Amino acid sequence: PSLDRAAETLAADGGIVVGSAVGEESATVAEYRRRAEIDFPLALDPDGEASAAWGVRGLPTSFIVRPNGKIQYRIVGGLDWSDPELLEELRALR
Repeated sequence: PSLDRAAETLAADGGIVVGSAVGEESATVAEYRRRAEIDFPLALDPDGEASAAWGVRGLPTSFIVRPNGKIQYRIVGGLDWSDPELLEELRALR
């Protein structure tokens, strides 16, 4: 839920949050989205192919990607997406 709120906050600055569901079936992801009331898009990566291509070594992994596709920021591990300092740091990356 805090990532969903961060998505709303960052959208005001033109940011887009996209999640990735690794190793899960679409029905499982749909049920999770419904229960967690997630509004941002979730891409399905059932076989982990996309995660491997992005060099994901652990979950969760977060990326900030520039409009040109270049990765600007990567962190492995959980983040407190409701932290105002984190949101300001992300805004400063644009």
